[in-house]
Amino acid sequence: MFSKSPRQDMDAKNVILVVAFLVEENVLDQLVETITDMVATKFLNRTKNTVDHILSSHEFMLASNTAQAKTTLTLKSISTQLEAVTNSLTEVMAPIQHDPPMGGKSGHAPPVKSSAKYVTPAKTAKECQESAPQDCSTEGNFNLCKKINAHLAEINKAMGNMGMVDVADIKATATWI
Repeated sequence: MFSKSPRQDMDAKNVILVVAFLVEENVLDQLVETITDMVATKFLNRTKNTVDHILSSHEFMLASNTAQAKTTLTLKSISTQLEAVTNSLTEVMAPIQHDPPMGGKSGHAPPVKSSAKYVTPAKTAKECQESAPQDCSTEGNFNLCKKINAHLAEINKAMGNMGMVDVADIKATATWI
């Protein structure tokens, strides 16, 4: 039949070894790729819910932070307005807390000094929120100032009628802003 030389046998053996190494390397690469894909897929499937929960929690926290910031700014604005109104009312009430001279300037008898203190009733948080101005725009603030000025004018008029303040004092404190 065929007679092979030792060189041909060596070449055939080398070719077979090269093909075996290539097949082995290809099989090994495919096996590693398959295992890697399976591990990555399993990891992503197991962590998908966790990632979704983290993202939704993050979105909720951002919305909460925004709401808290708006509430804080609103409360700061309201407290500033309340402080200004309190200061104005304190200035208006200062003459009432002193004893007027006997007979007063208008000839009326002096008012009877009461031992009761001026006490502001406590309000619940809900009542404060409902009575707080909702419009914080420039126009809303202007309207609030007009209302406060109207109330101060009524107080000044009443104080003037009772002889507690001089007309000049009323004109000086007739407006808040």
